[in-house]
Amino acid sequence: KMNSQMNCSAYINYSFGENQTRNEPLRRIPPLNAGAFLNYNFHAYNFGVEIHAAGDQNRLAQGDKDDNRIGPNGTEGFMVTNLHAGWRKEQIEIFTEIKNVFNQDYRIHGSGINGMGRNLTCTFIYKY
Repeated sequence: KMNSQMNCSAYINYSFGENQTRNEPLRRIPPLNAGAFLNYNFHAYNFGVEIHAAGDQNRLAQGDKDDNRIGPNGTEGFMVTNLHAGWRKEQIEIFTEIKNVFNQDYRIHGSGINGMGRNLTCTFIYKY
């Protein structure tokens, strides 16, 4: 008997806002963004991949153009890939994750903070 399970999910978001008084876009409207997730469980093992992406945002209010967190040309689009793997047996769990596999320089629109570069996390859990 094979004990395996595959799950996948995805999302897509689009927002549009217009300041009718000033006849310009609303401030900090996020660009088109999407994500996809694939997870595979096989007995005590777990493997997965995530992809998060956003398009360019250059439809800006004057306040966005003047904001140093965004800049006059808007926010560049990006695609970030994360991988994870884990093993679980009774009270022990080992989990590792590589985020931003391709070391993409990116920023969530309006946040003023660039995302982390490639990084590795390893977790060991013992439940008693």
